[in-house]
Amino acid sequence: SGEESLFTPLVAAAFRGRIQAALSRGRCAGPDASSSYFVPRPNDAAAGTVGLSECLVAALPKLPPELEYRAAGVVLVLIDVHAGIVVDVVHGAFPVRND
Repeated sequence: SGEESLFTPLVAAAFRGRIQAALSRGRCAGPDASSSYFVPRPNDAAAGTVGLSECLVAALPKLPPELEYRAAGVVLVLIDVHAGIVVDVVHGAFPVRND
């Protein structure tokens, strides 16, 4: 079979919900989604992605040490820390800020 996606549509929807809930509490800042239009794809280099605030990381399922959540624009990115590559992405995970 082709590429296996970790973020199935159901999982992606759950992640979006957790992120939205964390952001709606008002004490948690999302990434600056207006600054990047770069959308990585699985197996791309992780360059150009940014780290998430601690409160967002805490809202998401815990990862093994070799994986890390990052962001690229409105996209949640799962990266392999050691290989420096994108494992999977969730499109539309973060709201676009136009303030």
